Amino acid sequence: MKTRELTLNAMFIAVTVVMAIVPQFGIIQIGLISITVLHIPVIIAGLVLGYKSAIINALAFGVATLFVALTRGTLLLDPLFINPLVSVLPRLLFGVSIGLISGFMNKVSKNQVLNDATTAILSTAIHSVLVLGALFIATLGDATIQAAIAEIMKNPSLGVSGIFAFFLGILVSNTLFEIIVAVLIALPVTNVLRRLNRGNA
Repeated sequence: MKTRELTLNAMFIAVTVVMAIVPQFGIIQIGLISITVLHIPVIIAGLVLGYKSAIINALAFGVATLFVALTRGTLLLDPLFINPLVSVLPRLLFGVSIGLISGFMNKVSKNQVLNDATTAILSTAIHSVLVLGALFIATLGDATIQAAIAEIMKNPSLGVSGIFAFFLGILVSNTLFEIIVAVLIALPVTNVLRRLNRGNA
């Protein structure tokens, strides 16, 4: 990996860490749930530098989420993020998805804006599904969180279908916002960084 790539990766990781540790910056708490924009630096890194950087920054994203859960977890689902299978693994797979989608789009289309937008949209949606899927599975083994969800939904006999409906509701409400923000931020920043990267080549 070239020095310039190492420098850019360090910059992306630093941005991710700052966004994670500053309250209401990278992880926006709304009521009992949180909306993340920490996935955006990962998307930008993947689009500008390639799949290896997407995976490196996705790992940083996952570790930052784990750190927040350990040190500042206050929301209903935060205890579940202490498990790396919930906080880290889905983010690594998200990084892989960026590389796969971007690589595929660059093969089938020469329209860079379309390729970048498609990658941002699909990878963000995949990220949401992976994380919420991991949370759903983890919740099935946590009676305390199940009880809390049952109380929120005012359904003492919630069951698996009720828990699934709870996470499906979060998926629908959060994902559209995260996709819009990802496209609005990732595309222009990627365009600028890509030009700078090429200019310094």
